[in-house]
Amino acid sequence: MSNQERTDRLVEEKMEEIDMNSVEQYPLFADCDETATKMEQERCFQNQLLNQLNQTFKDLSIQSEIDLSDTLWLDLKIDENGYTSVAHIFQNTKIETSIRGLKEKITRRLNDSIKIEPALKRGIPVGIKVRLPIVIETTN
Repeated sequence: MSNQERTDRLVEEKMEEIDMNSVEQYPLFADCDETATKMEQERCFQNQLLNQLNQTFKDLSIQSEIDLSDTLWLDLKIDENGYTSVAHIFQNTKIETSIRGLKEKITRRLNDSIKIEPALKRGIPVGIKVRLPIVIETTN
């Protein structure tokens, strides 16, 4: 299984845990249909978010002192205006010591880089938090 396939599978598993039942409409990217069913909106949101994250991380230069194959967890906040920010990054000691400044690089790259229509609850825009796995693989 490729790195991308593992990441996609982990994201799908975590997205299922998000309590989107409390919102009437998922956050929507421009390519998503606001009149679609909630299930279709969810699928579009997940796919577009994955695409955006892949594009965002594509040029991120990550160098490690050792070979790594590990996962960090990214809490991404989408506020009521549709702006994204990194709420928290959970990484283990192995990643932290092997890739110096990774949290800062990710935070700098992601803060406000993704614009999306916010989730709605009772017709009012609301902020949500999404926890996503980010698979880190490096080879020397």
